Amino acid sequence: MVGATSPGQRRGVSFDGPLDLSNLAIVRQLRSVLERHGFTGTAVIDVLGTALPFAKAHLRDDMPLYLRRVAAPTPINTLVKLFVLDRSVDEARAAAAFAPLDLDDLRDLGLIEDGPRGVRAKLRLSAHEGLILAHDAYDEDQKTLRVDHVLDVNPTTISLSNMTVRRRVSRALEIGTGCGVLALLAARHADTVVATDTNPRALNLACFNAAINGITNVEWRLGSLFDAVEGETFDLIFCNPPYVISPDSQFIFRDGGRRGDSLCEEIVRQTPRYLN
Repeated sequence: MVGATSPGQRRGVSFDGPLDLSNLAIVRQLRSVLERHGFTGTAVIDVLGTALPFAKAHLRDDMPLYLRRVAAPTPINTLVKLFVLDRSVDEARAAAAFAPLDLDDLRDLGLIEDGPRGVRAKLRLSAHEGLILAHDAYDEDQKTLRVDHVLDVNPTTISLSNMTVRRRVSRALEIGTGCGVLALLAARHADTVVATDTNPRALNLACFNAAINGITNVEWRLGSLFDAVEGETFDLIFCNPPYVISPDSQFIFRDGGRRGDSLCEEIVRQTPRYLN
């Protein structure tokens, strides 16, 4: 959602309300900057010397080692420090990494902000299967995750991706899309993809991820399970449901809010109604 502005005041994107990505030129230019510095290729692994685990990389005991490896003020080191290691950088270093984009453009996109130790990322960026993906970062100041935290690409995502049937289809459906990675991968072999989630913030980030990857054949809908596609049918349906099936509901991405395996059972039982 973009708030009202007064003359001379810049408008900033918020992923917490209705999303405004009217300035797609900046999003496309950001993609070009990241590609130019190798962020979508092997450059991240090259500078770190390894692929860090997906979750909580910033909490590693050996973090000082990786901070030394990205100490030189090169653009790729700055991008890794910001978006992979969740560390602040000084403004001059950030400006050099994002040129020719202005830092205010990145602030307006909701990707960076000014903190007590310099410029810091508001979101993390990951590269997976040629996609650039924005997702939430651990809040180092608050020492917690938000209830509507949006996960990155994790091992369960990769497992489901590897098992998904990849033949050409007309329509595909994802239930519980999160950051949108599986829907965006399906867009490569489906004419149309519909992706749903109960988390509005997740849908906003997924929409941004579609924009930065230039993918236009995915429709994002708010709703639980099949509520947003009632009466429609699809050739392919896939779902990575909340992985803790319990009465707990602390995090949308994790907790099913139900006892036992009733959530998974409901998904499996309903699916035939929506398959062609």
